[in-house]
Amino acid sequence: MKTIIKFPFVVFFLLLLSCQDKMQVKKTVNVPKYLPYEQLRVPVHSSQPFSLQKPGKIYLKDDLIFINEDLRGIHVFDNSDPSHPVNLGYLDIPGNVDMAVRGDILYADSYVDLVALDISDPANIQEVGRAKKIFPYILPPTGNDYPIDYTKVDETKGVVIGWKVKKVVTDVEITTFPPWYGPYPFLKNTNSFMYSEGMTLYHGSSGGSGTGIGGSMARFTIVKDWLYALTDQDLRVINISDPYHIRKENVVNTNSGMETIFPYDTLLFLGSTMGMWIYSLSDPLYPQFLSNYTHIRSCDPVVVKNDFAYVTLRSGSTCGAEEVNRLDVFDISDPAHIFRRGIYPLQHPYGLSAYDSALYVCDGEYGMKMYDISDPLRLARKKTYSDIRGRDVIAWNDVLIMIGNEGLSQYRIMENGTLELLSFIPVSGTPVE
Repeated sequence: MKTIIKFPFVVFFLLLLSCQDKMQVKKTVNVPKYLPYEQLRVPVHSSQPFSLQKPGKIYLKDDLIFINEDLRGIHVFDNSDPSHPVNLGYLDIPGNVDMAVRGDILYADSYVDLVALDISDPANIQEVGRAKKIFPYILPPTGNDYPIDYTKVDETKGVVIGWKVKKVVTDVEITTFPPWYGPYPFLKNTNSFMYSEGMTLYHGSSGGSGTGIGGSMARFTIVKDWLYALTDQDLRVINISDPYHIRKENVVNTNSGMETIFPYDTLLFLGSTMGMWIYSLSDPLYPQFLSNYTHIRSCDPVVVKNDFAYVTLRSGSTCGAEEVNRLDVFDISDPAHIFRRGIYPLQHPYGLSAYDSALYVCDGEYGMKMYDISDPLRLARKKTYSDIRGRDVIAWNDVLIMIGNEGLSQYRIMENGTLELLSFIPVSGTPVE
């Protein structure tokens, strides 16, 4: 008669023979650097202008251009003459990435807060309202391959603005088995320090009466009395009817990897690393999901004109491993049932803008591509500007405004859609990648 020893019993027997111990492990980790809340919330006001250093997003309102200084603040330019923009001043806003304007109020993120600024006098802008902790507490990228010591992350100390690399020694529990089982201990708690690439701070577009115009890489948009702010995995609905008393009214859960937002009519188009999502604003407080179109992982800004949506897909380390770089065209005449109608190869596209019968696409280091979209089912590439390299673009009122690592350029849009340089605001020093 055979004797059967069940596996759970063997495991139990081995555990009886094992012993618990600890060993010390040396690690190199990232520990947080904080900005205390009292310093974060020093009232924002105009200060002396200085040159662009690390430009991020752009926003246009009437004769003003707002240029984000990534995670630091906003430059304000008088653009009444696009041939000679005038630097009016600078707004020191820690953690700023996005902005949007309604009337005379500029709304800007500041890490976890949303700040309202009176821009009626562009040379003397003042903070008039602030909503605290309206956005998620998000950690910035580390910029290296070392893990984050999450035991040192303490939200009560302030917002994390960076990291210090530090060598630490930590106790790790081990379980040692009898010699005949094998010489190697089984480490426990090996995830005491979690590896992380770091979450990028959410970075919008704007439409509607009295609002400005944002680029296609935007995560903020304003529709009437509502600011819609896109985070990595939700859509925040913020009541801005009274800029002195800003209120977060709703949070709509979305797919993860959300990147950009574009308003059109009563719809919101959300671009993500996995596709395009469409929401209805028939009830502005409760955006309703209508449809989506998924694709392989890639970065995905979107713009809309008439019954068609234009989407660029870009590969890269944060966007997706597969080499997919192209322009997709979607028929959105029925937003609940959308269809892809065209695919056009590109090399490494970023933002885009539609104006009249032209579509301008920033193809990174490969220049600006101009398409004739008179027939959205058969786009024709009309011109490639190899010397015009940028990340995002706004075309409006016969002027094209483009931001890139080298600075901000403005071009006159000629009758045939071609571009003529008007002005250039350079980055001071070496452009930041």
